[in-house]
Amino acid sequence: MAKRLESFGSAARFRNFLKAGVAVVAITGIAPAMAQTAGQATTPPADAPDTKSAAPQDTANQIVISGYARSITNANRIKELSTSVVEAISAEDVGKLPDVSISDALSRLPGLAVQQASGRAKYISIRGFGPDYTTATLNGRIVATVDDNRRFDYGQYPGDLFQEIDVIKTPSADLLNQGLAGTVNLQTYDPLKAKRTFSLNIQGAVGQYGALNPEASNKGYKATVVYVDRFADDTIGVSLGASAIKDPTQDYHWATGGGNGNYYGPTNPDSLGNIGPDDIQNYANSNTLYRQSGFGHVVFRPNDGFEMSLDGLYTQSKTREYSRGWELPLASWSHDTPIAGTETAQNGYVASEQWLVNPVLRNDYNTSDAKTYALGLNTKIALSSSLKLVLDASVSHATRHDNTYEIYAGTSFLNNTNPATATITRQQDGTYGVNIAGANYADPNQVSLTDPQGWGQVGFNNVPNLSDTVKNLRAELDGDIGTGFFRRWEVGVNYSDENKVSSYYGYFVCLPGAAGTSTVAGCGSWPALNGGPSSVAIPSSIINGSVTPYGVTGTSIIAINPLAAQNLLRTAPQSEASNVARDWTVRERLLTGYAQLNFDGNAGDVRIRGNIGAQIVYTNQSSTGGVATNATTVVPTYGRARYTYFLPSLNTSFEVARSTFIRFAASRTLARSKLDNENASFSVSYCGTNGCTTVPQINGKTPILQGTGGNPYIRPYFSDNVDLAVEKYFAHDQGKIALAGYYKHISNFATQNQILNTGNVNNGGPASTTTFAYDFSAYTALVTNPGQLTDSAYTTNGWASAPINDGKGSVLGFEVSAVVPLAVLTPALDGFGVIANYARTSSHIHFSNGNVITLPGLSKDVFQAQIYFEKYGFNARASYTHRGDYLGDYQLFNAQVTANLTKAQSTLDAQIGYDFKSGPLKGVSLYVQGHNLTNAKTISYVNNDPNEVNIRDQYGATYLAGMTVKFW
Repeated sequence: MAKRLESFGSAARFRNFLKAGVAVVAITGIAPAMAQTAGQATTPPADAPDTKSAAPQDTANQIVISGYARSITNANRIKELSTSVVEAISAEDVGKLPDVSISDALSRLPGLAVQQASGRAKYISIRGFGPDYTTATLNGRIVATVDDNRRFDYGQYPGDLFQEIDVIKTPSADLLNQGLAGTVNLQTYDPLKAKRTFSLNIQGAVGQYGALNPEASNKGYKATVVYVDRFADDTIGVSLGASAIKDPTQDYHWATGGGNGNYYGPTNPDSLGNIGPDDIQNYANSNTLYRQSGFGHVVFRPNDGFEMSLDGLYTQSKTREYSRGWELPLASWSHDTPIAGTETAQNGYVASEQWLVNPVLRNDYNTSDAKTYALGLNTKIALSSSLKLVLDASVSHATRHDNTYEIYAGTSFLNNTNPATATITRQQDGTYGVNIAGANYADPNQVSLTDPQGWGQVGFNNVPNLSDTVKNLRAELDGDIGTGFFRRWEVGVNYSDENKVSSYYGYFVCLPGAAGTSTVAGCGSWPALNGGPSSVAIPSSIINGSVTPYGVTGTSIIAINPLAAQNLLRTAPQSEASNVARDWTVRERLLTGYAQLNFDGNAGDVRIRGNIGAQIVYTNQSSTGGVATNATTVVPTYGRARYTYFLPSLNTSFEVARSTFIRFAASRTLARSKLDNENASFSVSYCGTNGCTTVPQINGKTPILQGTGGNPYIRPYFSDNVDLAVEKYFAHDQGKIALAGYYKHISNFATQNQILNTGNVNNGGPASTTTFAYDFSAYTALVTNPGQLTDSAYTTNGWASAPINDGKGSVLGFEVSAVVPLAVLTPALDGFGVIANYARTSSHIHFSNGNVITLPGLSKDVFQAQIYFEKYGFNARASYTHRGDYLGDYQLFNAQVTANLTKAQSTLDAQIGYDFKSGPLKGVSLYVQGHNLTNAKTISYVNNDPNEVNIRDQYGATYLAGMTVKFW
């Protein structure tokens, strides 16, 4: 395996810095005793109870706040009362999260940004760190995920079932499962804290684009019911909720190289010196999500000295996607040919050109089925008036099964006859449209199931499976110290056991008939080359209609049932050498001990609150996998690493004037590497009859084998963090102005074991730093040309790659945010308000070979603005969000994930509604919403050149209308 490189260059400096912070706290702890007679504080004394709570009370002496304004006020109070730097979302009312989805709501917060998948907001970046470097918890507990790695898919969870969502940006010692940049905690309804209610929400949706595929629909729905009540003199509380959704999206999709970004140029331009795509894919995609979810929460609190709660959540989803279009290989290796003299160019890029083509017509069908459940039991016992025991146990399990069916068709086998004339034209956004003359690809008399380009197959199936199980057991003692500066202490221990299993197999879809003699990879021998059929006619019984993909004119494409078409063909298994790299099990057992001191006191007129503490984290990390010695034989592999790390933290909040705070925080956090980085599997591949010509020779000889795999000995990433924030709250906490700055020193950053596109901005970093020499003599069975084994020009020594802890760098940024009810300016604007925030972040990760990458998921600039009105039962708001360029994750044709630079996006959402406050319709709320009203595109590019677009998606706007009914 690759050697480990641990980078702890900042550890000593950080320890010294944290010691200085401890000294500051100690001095401020002495200061109150010296200042008892200095004067009366402008803030409440430290031993007095807080006069504010996170939820406003409806009493005669207080201003009654409801609806969206209450959601804003509750979120402000959560932030104000916290000793950490946090952001929060509070439900407007039971079952009414103030946005279309959890991710959309989170994207309104300072320093957060969202990435879409299939037109849905699914993943969150915090302060420039992508979803693999942040964590999400459910009621404070880590949960199993359905993602390939650690990313939390927020699209799996209905927002209506959560009372509050907190984003904790500066950790404390009692916060387990810390991420490098933050932790998102989703909280279901606590029945002894939430108000009694029984509510129902019904919503319908329609997309801007009509159904792009015959089997699809652009209409969806959502229904949610929430019940909260208390019994036995309020000693027993019960909350229950259920949600069902059908969410369709339509996507005009374009790609080149299957998303890999294949371009001829700039280092290898065409004969005229221009840059253009050597592969064009135009698609029309229809994706539908079906999800059913439910939660339950029961709390028993007979007295102040005992509380027991049991909570559970279950969610299941399935997605069904029809993806139809074509692939036009426009390169020397294809069977398509350019028409001489037709190429035009502008600024060095191909503007238009004509080709004689026989495109690969694609009828793809992608399915994904996922399930997650989570159960938690929490008990609090008062051992004395000053000592409390907290016990917490939880288990969660998630599974996901995918299947991608690819079915190919065309007008002739190997493009031998009937080529059409295609005119490709560069579009304004950098993609290419195609006009076809001379063929009708919707006509079954012209089209058959065949192999137009000689790929040796007429389809392919990718079948990845994932399962994840997480178990947690926690014990904590909380003690009161007294009325001095240090008020409370906490000590605890947590055991966590996570086991994630990835299994994968793939198989080729082939023409029917007996095998011939001409060997072709995957399907064996092509019957067409040995007297067998070269195509299969498409029966009318499996034709569902036709589609018009993005950018296509002059023809449409036949829409056939992919599953029925596959039944007319045969399948052949993929080599185990290709499967094995994605067959692995990773297990992580963590034992975390922590201790924390909470302080609260006055230094003159300044109230000082906060905590100081540390975690000691022991990790036992192991993985089992395999390595293929030939096409059918896999040998088991295993690796394990054990390590212990110390993670200190400090949070302070200085209330320098009433409702005005200065916060300072310092901490060290870690994030374990991506799970596919930790896997023990190793994949070896044969480079072909010419050997591995794209890598350096070894001792003057050309390698014939190469390999890649994970690294079960890899260590976590570390971040040494410093945060400083200033916050001012006003207008009964309806208003807020905040400024926050942060610096993070990153060490032990791992190169990424994922496909990084040729020419991708990050390709240079990992490519050479992970490569090492390896003896492949045990894998000579993979060599199909035995003569190379005895030829002195070749060697079985070769190059292999695996992720290592080779990176270090920094992240620097600031956030500014404001919530202003405009009534503070003039009573004439009562009911109006504005919300705005801006975040700017920069990062650089350096590797030992001198290459520098940006942090995956980081946008330098993120801006959000919202204007709202709420009065007399009416409510309206419009939200604008802009996210700058970032490095995002995309799924490729082989069901693997790649990282692509993605262009900036701007979206506009709006909502209007009316709440009936009295009369027979009291408790009824009506609303309409518009999502993505700007019809924003998602566009990624390669070679650090925004003109070389490799993926383009456009989903259109979504219009929603709904009704919420509160029965009591």
